[in-house]
Amino acid sequence: MVKAVTAGSWWSGEMDPYDKIQPLEAEIENLRKDLALTDWYVVRYAETGKPIPEEVLAERQEKRQRINSIQDEIQSLMQQSTG
Repeated sequence: MVKAVTAGSWWSGEMDPYDKIQPLEAEIENLRKDLALTDWYVVRYAETGKPIPEEVLAERQEKRQRINSIQDEIQSLMQQSTG
C-alpha cells in the first residue's frame, strides 16, 4: 500500500478521527459566537421582562441543538479512535 504524507502525517486513505473533530470544534466555536451576539436579548429579558423576539429564540434553539449534535458526533469519533 502506498502512503502519502499530508500535513506532516502518514495518510493511508482514511481520515484520522482527530482530523474530523477539528472542523467540528471550529463549527461549535462559531455557533457559540453567534449565540453570544444575541445574549443581550436574554439579559434584557431578565432585567426588564421585555420579550425576546420569536425568531431570535428559534435561531438560538437551533444553534444550541446543532452544538449538542456536534458534541455527540465528537464523542462518537473519540470513542471510535480509542476503541
